[in-house]
Amino acid sequence: AIAAGADGIATSSPEQGVLTDEVNLAKSKGIPVVFFNTDDKATGRSAYVGADLYSVGYQWASYLVDNGHVKKGDKVWMPVEVPGASYGVLETQGIASVFDPLGIKYEVFDAQYDPVLSISNMTDFLTAHRNDIDAMIGLGDMVTGNVKEVFDAVGIKPGEIPVVGWGNSPQTANSVKEGYVYAATWQYPMSQGYVPIILLYMANTGVPIGYDVPTMALYTQERADLFIELTK
Repeated sequence: AIAAGADGIATSSPEQGVLTDEVNLAKSKGIPVVFFNTDDKATGRSAYVGADLYSVGYQWASYLVDNGHVKKGDKVWMPVEVPGASYGVLETQGIASVFDPLGIKYEVFDAQYDPVLSISNMTDFLTAHRNDIDAMIGLGDMVTGNVKEVFDAVGIKPGEIPVVGWGNSPQTANSVKEGYVYAATWQYPMSQGYVPIILLYMANTGVPIGYDVPTMALYTQERADLFIELTK
């Protein structure tokens, strides 16, 4: 994109620090770069559109604590599709800021990115460690969307293990309605695709950009129908 002389670049960050050189090169050639979905502020990008992933993790952990679902000494299981990827790392940092001072334990679990394998791995883990888990945080959309199928396979009833996580899939939205997932985060994916293009257009017409546009909302059972409709 830089070599082709693009007027602007919209990209996600696969991992912290990976795109620093590319962003600096783009900036040196006058090409604005807007990150969306996953951020890497240290690159010096022009703007970011998406959820503040640290804040998302903080919000999930706070929800579990504030509603009395976890306390000191409890253990929270945190499956993720890609360990080390930006989204899981930043979310875990936010979670840790709440859990560490309270003495709440947590474990990041590599569920794998393959849809079938992730369900199998999560099922195997819960079969072996069900009694050790007090709550779950799904660090990604796929693993949170697996909850109903996995819980049904293991014999865990809706609400038996408090679950929070991402809620951008129809599977998770329906799981919130049915009580398998207590609360889920919607990140306005259409806005994340649309707004970066608007910002890049503004930059190319001389309008300064440099602010972030947060796109995140935590929803519970009462609002699940709205998000079920949005995921269709």
